[in-house]
Amino acid sequence: MEKICDKEKMYEYLNDRSYRNWFPALSDDHVYLIKTKPLEKLIGQGDEADTLYYLVKGRCRVSSTDQEGKTFILNIINAPNLVGEIELITEDVSFSIETIDSCILIALPYAFYRNLLLNDNTFLLRLCELLTEKEREHALKLAQVSSFPLENRLAAFILENSFNDRLSLKKTIIAQSLGVSYRHLEKVMKDFVEEGILKKDRFVYTITNKIALIDKASVLDLF
Repeated sequence: MEKICDKEKMYEYLNDRSYRNWFPALSDDHVYLIKTKPLEKLIGQGDEADTLYYLVKGRCRVSSTDQEGKTFILNIINAPNLVGEIELITEDVSFSIETIDSCILIALPYAFYRNLLLNDNTFLLRLCELLTEKEREHALKLAQVSSFPLENRLAAFILENSFNDRLSLKKTIIAQSLGVSYRHLEKVMKDFVEEGILKKDRFVYTITNKIALIDKASVLDLF
């Protein structure tokens, strides 16, 4: 994790509309900018969190590890977004959050901003809306797991997490996110390649038939 000391770049991000929509009147005196490598841990399960992050660029994953050491990916966070908002409210850190890509984040240390944010009604209203939406998405995913085959859920996942029609997530992450075995995922992705929906180039998949992918994903709209 590297602190970025470029003031011009920092204020470019701080003055971005999406950031200011969350923190319109917040002082910038103690915020700082960081750049991470892939797979760097921002918040560790069971650790004490001390910073709220605003994800400017990149993706993070939220995971939980059970007593047997098995890790489940609960969510993938795409920029722009908050990271660590639940930990801002409660001291119980139930999840780990780590980067998937090289990320750029604005860091807001709890020591300076927790009380201010928890007494800011505008921020709290937006936070409630965000958490409600995340809860709704989580409930939908649980319903989809029991109601739809993997090919439909995978099609929706690829559309949601691809950039410029390219999916570069590791298959272990995809399998954990969808709650399936690596072998099952590998089979369905191989089927997509054989059907001409995807093209594989080493570790990257390119969407070659987006209409077919959308058609497979569209059944999930029933929820």
